[in-house]
Amino acid sequence: WHADHPFVSFMKGRLSPRRAEQFKQQVIDAYDYAVFRADRTLGATIDRLYARGLLTDESRMVITSDHGEFLGEHGLLHHFTFVYEANVRVPFLYWHKGAKQPLSLPEPFAALQAYDLLLTGALPHPARPVRAMGNPAKLMVDLVGEEMGKTTAAVWTDHEKLLCLNDTCFEIDLRGDPDERRPVELPADHPGLARFNPYRRLIRQMSSSAADLPPDLVETLRGLGYAQ
Repeated sequence: WHADHPFVSFMKGRLSPRRAEQFKQQVIDAYDYAVFRADRTLGATIDRLYARGLLTDESRMVITSDHGEFLGEHGLLHHFTFVYEANVRVPFLYWHKGAKQPLSLPEPFAALQAYDLLLTGALPHPARPVRAMGNPAKLMVDLVGEEMGKTTAAVWTDHEKLLCLNDTCFEIDLRGDPDERRPVELPADHPGLARFNPYRRLIRQMSSSAADLPPDLVETLRGLGYAQ
């Protein structure tokens, strides 16, 4: 991307309403095609596993995603570190060939529990916390502006979501406001934020410079593309 790319112009609100809608539809069409191709590839892979007799009664499979995609929600495209629902609520499919009955998954559900399901075929007790965190990408800040520089995090309990943008936190009732258009700002001393403090401390640690992190962690992050 560069400063005059249509993506950057869309994110900065420089496109006319008609051009912005056209560009957004182009992105949606490309995303739909990517999902179509991924679905065909996955189906062919599973067919091949069946054909080779590699799926036994002990076989377990999880199909999920590490993130969603913004397709215009909140004026965003692509997948950034904002933890709005469009970017963090993803499909989760669990399959056990020899299962006697379907496994009921709770809602909300931490996708990290894929590890437990694949390892043991059961959910952990207690359940893993449902949370998401993210740090901004400097490239996006440079291209789009300071609005893209917010450190974000969220914690879910049933239909309630606590969302923090930098040090400002909001409560969202996802039953009544699934599009997250009416967040209620919470005072810093709100009692509900106490359970959020461990995650906020972790966010501050994530925001530290690489020099403050253990060298082996820095190398791991570099290998995964999360650090330079």
